[in-house]
Amino acid sequence: MTGQIQQLTMVNGEFTDLVSVKDRGLAYGDGVFETMRISWGQIPLLQYHLERLELGCQRLNIPYASDFVRDSLKRFLNAKPAEDHASLKLVMTRGIGGQGYYPPEGGITQPTLILQSSSFSTQDPLAERGIILHRCSFAISGNTYLAGIKHLNRLEYVLAAREVPNTPETQGLLLDDTGHVVESVHHNIFVVRDGTLITPQLERVGVKGVMRRFILDDLAPKLGLCVVEENLTADSLKQAAEIFVCNSLRGIWPVREFEETSWQVPSPVTQRLQDMVQTLWIKASA
Repeated sequence: MTGQIQQLTMVNGEFTDLVSVKDRGLAYGDGVFETMRISWGQIPLLQYHLERLELGCQRLNIPYASDFVRDSLKRFLNAKPAEDHASLKLVMTRGIGGQGYYPPEGGITQPTLILQSSSFSTQDPLAERGIILHRCSFAISGNTYLAGIKHLNRLEYVLAAREVPNTPETQGLLLDDTGHVVESVHHNIFVVRDGTLITPQLERVGVKGVMRRFILDDLAPKLGLCVVEENLTADSLKQAAEIFVCNSLRGIWPVREFEETSWQVPSPVTQRLQDMVQTLWIKASA
């Protein structure tokens, strides 16, 4: 897709891009978000996104109205200009209220729901060419209560991203404060070693991505792959037969280089998983 980025924004069911400066999402990052792919008017893996959104709201004690969220998404998709593919960011904040850090008594406010779509090019040379991982020195701190969800407090990721060369093919590799691999700045990470699919444990840090879950719960079993969640070091990545990163917007990108180690791409397991994800995008058009 060429030309100017086309955006459509809805706030609490109204087509507007105005949000109060008093919103707690702006003031404190008091909220959660999801980034989703729209394919032919549908959102693949929508249920996974909504389940994580609801979990995030539960963790933060933000009231979650499932019917309102679904109805807003439906109205938004019906009003969006026709495109084969687009990206959609959903943000839910606690809304307005409270004094300083303290939310209103009982934690009850009127949440703010923001939906915004952007045009999205399906031309993705990195899916074939692969990416380069760049080790970030900024460590991501652990917090078991916030681990897994996509809360709005992303400042650590912003600081880490500043270390990464600003080229599309270079993605920042994040380590936690114990030296273990977490993910990349924008993706979860998997390695293939001795025929086993391995991904970092994310019980105390990181985001449990929707594509990560889809691979663990659906794609890997269909391929008969053994899957393990374990702590990985950056140096242990260099012993892998294959490495790839994934998210629900771009699917799967193979890793072709990390420091002094390189891999031939495409690689067999990664390629098979990519083909299955591509089928997911196509199914949305049916």
